[in-house]
Amino acid sequence: MDVRIRVLADVPPPPGEGKINGWQLPLEIVEGYGLSFAPAFKTEAVIRDYPFGVEATTKDGIDALTFVDLVGAQQGLLIVHSGTQYFKRSADGVFSNLLIREWNSHFNPGQYGWPREAEYRYRLVPHAHEFTNADRLRLVEEFDQHPICIIEPLHAGQLAKQRSFASLDAKGILISSLRGVGNGAYEVRVIEQDGVPAVAHLTFDLPLKRYAPCDFLGRTTAEYQSLDKGGVSVALSPWQVRTFRLER
Repeated sequence: MDVRIRVLADVPPPPGEGKINGWQLPLEIVEGYGLSFAPAFKTEAVIRDYPFGVEATTKDGIDALTFVDLVGAQQGLLIVHSGTQYFKRSADGVFSNLLIREWNSHFNPGQYGWPREAEYRYRLVPHAHEFTNADRLRLVEEFDQHPICIIEPLHAGQLAKQRSFASLDAKGILISSLRGVGNGAYEVRVIEQDGVPAVAHLTFDLPLKRYAPCDFLGRTTAEYQSLDKGGVSVALSPWQVRTFRLER
């Protein structure tokens, strides 16, 4: 399910008791205004991501870069977000994502630079218990990067309905990037995301013949080797990032 939230900071919230600077206070201003939700199952673990990592957290104040995953005994609910990175959980199992701080509300217009109108997107993805960190991050990529579509009239063609220029046969390893670097050469970066050693076969549907490991700047660090049937076996230690240069 995709959810779109629009916040209008100039609209006053329901009034409560008391005043400040002549303003009638709302029912609750603690940290700000947020989207609150509660899963229909008991949350046994909360998994979130941060730059270059994924981990479970026991904190009630949760910083989540792109997602939080509420995991139960048999199922889970992945929440991919485009809003602020601060979530909190209360004792009754309700989670909230902060949308606008209290000091940029109706009561203090325009003082701190937050937009007067804000829109946030969420994607709610129910999933089974067997769900890897790489699965979570793939869904984040799909949420953030929409495919480029070209509308053409119907016509016959020889291409398959589906095609991938690069693929992996290991669920816990993610292709972080694949880019052309000129003269028919490419660079591919893979990351182990589940915190365990893994081996995967990386296959390419590109006219390539050889590969070599390289550093983050694209400088090769070993001799070139021939691709085996258009692919290469890659071994990674927990959380390791590896980059390869590929040539024709």
